[in-house]
Amino acid sequence: MIKINVTEKNTGVLKISLSGHAGLNERGKDIVCAGVSALFFALVKTEGVEVCEKNGAYIITVPPEKKLCGEMAINGWRMIA
Repeated sequence: MIKINVTEKNTGVLKISLSGHAGLNERGKDIVCAGVSALFFALVKTEGVEVCEKNGAYIITVPPEKKLCGEMAINGWRMIA
């Protein structure tokens, strides 16, 4: 199961935690994971967005001025779910 947790700080910064695997097919052949990954990479390639890995999860930090980019990725993930 893919787990995505989104929190918004008082400063307007979005924190997004992303972990897991869809399990629809084996790794490297899973269309659901491919969709989630495409949105993930589009978001983290946005200038000003930071990503780090912690305990098997990716933690994405989206500054307030890039919030729309974060919301677009979140909406895309919701459509996949």
